[in-house]
Amino acid sequence: MQCRVRNAEPRGTKPSVRFLCFSLLALLMLIGCGGKKPRVGPLAVNPVRGAVTYLGEPLEAAIVTLVPVAANKAQAASQGVTNEEGEFVLSTYNPNDGAPEGQYFVTISCEDRNGKKVGGEFPELLPVRYQSPQTSGLKATIEDGENDLPTFNLVK
Repeated sequence: MQCRVRNAEPRGTKPSVRFLCFSLLALLMLIGCGGKKPRVGPLAVNPVRGAVTYLGEPLEAAIVTLVPVAANKAQAASQGVTNEEGEFVLSTYNPNDGAPEGQYFVTISCEDRNGKKVGGEFPELLPVRYQSPQTSGLKATIEDGENDLPTFNLVK
């Protein structure tokens, strides 16, 4: 038996005026009247950028994750990936949208692409302590407006 997706609308029919009006109304409700900060999820976000170094050198392809200190079901973790200069921009709900205001634990991980795969995965380049919010020792505060985080200087 083969699964198929059926076209619910017969060929040659046009959407009704009622459907188009409903769609336009729904779009206007989603856009809203505007505001100070973009609100693309449960919480408003603020632009956040930062950088990571390891042993004094920029760390490329590291995953930087901000985990909220306070348990808040509406607040998701924010993530960014470092570029060749070790710089990142955080994303929460959409690419590069930033992070909500608050206090965060920071975790950082980076695969050693020069290492030998173990169990189909590359080994971790960084010490394991940086991968856990409880042991990384890294914190960040996101405030209203643009945020330039201090560089995370990682050591062995």
